Amino acid sequence: MEIPKVLFFTKINFGNQQNAGYHSKVRAQAGALRKTGLDVDLLYFRNYECVIESENSEKKYPFSNRLSLLWFMFITYPITSGANGYQGLYIRHFLTNPLFLVMLLIYKLKKTSIVLELPTFPYAFEYKEWNKNRLLYLIDRCCSMFFRFFISRIVTFSFDDKIYGIKTIRTDNGVEVSKIKAAQILPDFNNELSLLGLGNPRIWHAYERIIEGMKIFYQENPSIKVKFEIAGQGGELEKYRKLVDDYKLNEYVIFHGFQTGKNLDDLCERCHVAVASLGMHRINVAKGEASPLKAREFAARGIPFVTAYTDKGFPVGFPYILQFPADESPIDISKIVAFYRELRNTLPQYQTDLRQYAEDNLDWSAKMKTVADYFKQQTKTKNN
Repeated sequence: MEIPKVLFFTKINFGNQQNAGYHSKVRAQAGALRKTGLDVDLLYFRNYECVIESENSEKKYPFSNRLSLLWFMFITYPITSGANGYQGLYIRHFLTNPLFLVMLLIYKLKKTSIVLELPTFPYAFEYKEWNKNRLLYLIDRCCSMFFRFFISRIVTFSFDDKIYGIKTIRTDNGVEVSKIKAAQILPDFNNELSLLGLGNPRIWHAYERIIEGMKIFYQENPSIKVKFEIAGQGGELEKYRKLVDDYKLNEYVIFHGFQTGKNLDDLCERCHVAVASLGMHRINVAKGEASPLKAREFAARGIPFVTAYTDKGFPVGFPYILQFPADESPIDISKIVAFYRELRNTLPQYQTDLRQYAEDNLDWSAKMKTVADYFKQQTKTKNN
């Protein structure tokens, strides 16, 4: 059987440090597709340079301005890539435009099977304010009406059978477990418990619920000290900083800024409980429609965590998750303390259990298999 050759297309600037999480995800997905037996090229841009990575090589195409870069990505390369013989095109969704439709047409004429991934659907909530991004979103909405003429499948983490009139491949978010360092030792737990928040917080993270809960917690003069350590930048951080100042919690809420490598690993090692998204209800995806990556990363690291949404990646009653209501109420910090104390006493091997669960259920290799199977089937059908 012919090995399908697939182009993984993403319009994410890998030169922007704030996109580091997206870089990791995209590379992990491309790697997972290769593990299933596909021949995958990854196309992205890094500032004014277009990069096309295969498994063992990399080609760079530098440009002097953004317009020429985009023209190459959307028009020139699709036209000239015929020699590469792509049977499949996998696109990570971005705010599309008419140039994108031209690209789809070029690949469609080459009889390429086109699959579009929608990491979040619906995504209108991200563009409510009237600004540049709102205008780009409206252009994207107009373009989406034409998707059904070019795109054969949409990959979704939602429960939708069809999106834009196109059949879906339903899967779930994953992580590259082998690239995430597992916890080595249990963190010390005497009279202090550290909570961990990761990433560039957006409205659905709702970390202010933790901060509000800490305000109440410390008004009751607790015997145990609880800290909230946040590693990330941008997003909602300024709002959190103001709350911390207003509530005089500066001793207990620490903002570490962007962290990576050993600094990030060390931070994760010493924290007891991580904080996943607490505001998914704000974007109407609290009932299993979304699968945030951070929860999967926490599991891979062996860190129990708290949520305020249903995650289909974990079974009901999973003992390493403490779930709070999907509302705006302050988080009861004392419940987190009790949760961790009970976990440590009854399931002291929790780090190993969580890591094993992640390897078996949350790795991208398992999540991308249905996509790979689709490309293989399409290639087989075309060859018969």
